[in-house]
Amino acid sequence: HFFAEKRTQQPCLQTVASTRFQASPSMIFLLLCLSCVYGVPILNMHPSIQTFGGRTWATYSIAVDVGTPSQSVKLLLDGGLDLTYIGSPKCVEHGCPNPPEFHPTHSSSFHYNGTALNYTYGYFLHAYGAVASDFFRLTDLGTSNITFGLVNRFEEPKSYPPSTVGGVCGFGHPTKTWGGLSLITNLQQQGTIQNKILAFWLPRSMYTLGQLHVGQVSKSSYHGKITWMSSGAGLYWSGVISDISVNNKSTGYCQQHPTKCGFIVDLAGPSMLLNKAISPIVVAGNCSNLHELPEISLTIGGEKFTLAPTDYVLRIEHRDSLTCESGIQAGVAAPFMVLGSTWITKFYTILDFEQNKLGFANSAHP
Repeated sequence: HFFAEKRTQQPCLQTVASTRFQASPSMIFLLLCLSCVYGVPILNMHPSIQTFGGRTWATYSIAVDVGTPSQSVKLLLDGGLDLTYIGSPKCVEHGCPNPPEFHPTHSSSFHYNGTALNYTYGYFLHAYGAVASDFFRLTDLGTSNITFGLVNRFEEPKSYPPSTVGGVCGFGHPTKTWGGLSLITNLQQQGTIQNKILAFWLPRSMYTLGQLHVGQVSKSSYHGKITWMSSGAGLYWSGVISDISVNNKSTGYCQQHPTKCGFIVDLAGPSMLLNKAISPIVVAGNCSNLHELPEISLTIGGEKFTLAPTDYVLRIEHRDSLTCESGIQAGVAAPFMVLGSTWITKFYTILDFEQNKLGFANSAHP
């Protein structure tokens, strides 16, 4: 499991301050968009900038009010898990919330369900605790009684999850064992939503709130057609890239290595990973060579999806300066290619749980 290895390497993930949300055009667009996506339940996705092995990317969390009285909990969005869990105050290992964001004894509506939690993800990352339930207040979705995992102990995680979140909201395919603890399954069972659909929209700035659309697609968040494809089996939402081209010229990699061109969709790992299909993209730290960088195109489901340099170059804000970095990592060996935040920023990404379909469309940006 690639992410089990990635998340347990040293140095550990370091969270970089990203709390300054300025009234940029993108932010204004987001506020106005509440009216243009009226009727589509929205959960704001809060970015946190991570660094790992000299690379930078944004992870995203949703804010949930849990319990009675409510306690604010940040849940990291992760495509590699199929449950929602929250760290308890008993959890003190690396990966536990520090400080804890949820205290079960402070909630009069908290309830243990009598089932032990023993959840394994990756090859050797284990979470132990209990299955429980409590009220989750989810902005546009109102209040629902959600069944989740309360984690009392982790085994092995050295860099994941970051201790700056209260728990994790997995959006992987729900399995028979623990899929009943996934947020999307809970919301449908409660009758909060009719359709098991999640759709991700990200703004161009990695420092600005994104949107998670729950239960239906927001037609104002994309333009053109949606390209649909069946997702592969397994926990991750996945598919196959049939061709990768640089400046409209095929690399031939996927034709020569078809078994190495599978991809997964994730928001808790690299912003985009193309393994050895292309050479590393060298971006000048002072952003001076953007005009020299290539277009990268992926053919998926018979459709060509193209990212220009302005789509994949990350602009990293520092206190007194701005640096640039490629949002596409390449030239490395890994079990999967990853379509993460760089991809989702350019392409509105839809997960249809009932039909097991994955959809991509050009995102609408201001």
